[in-house]
Amino acid sequence: MHQVIIACPALAGMFKAWLRGMHHSVDHLQDYINEYTYRLNCSGMKKNIFDNFMNRVVCHPPVFVKSWYGLSA
Repeated sequence: MHQVIIACPALAGMFKAWLRGMHHSVDHLQDYINEYTYRLNCSGMKKNIFDNFMNRVVCHPPVFVKSWYGLSA
C-alpha cells in the first residue's frame, strides 16, 4: 500500500507532463485521460503485443458486418 501512495504523485506528474507536451488544450480532457490510461495499461504488454493481439482475435467470438448495421443474419 505504501508503494501505491508514493507512486500516485509520480503518476500525476507524468500525466501532467504528457498533457502539456502532447496537447495544448483541455477541451477534451476526458478523451486525453482515457488515452493516457490506455497507454499506461498497455505499456507492460509491449514485448508480447503480437501474442496479446492474436489471443484476443482467437478468443473473441466472430463479429459479422451485418451486425454492425443491425441487419439480421
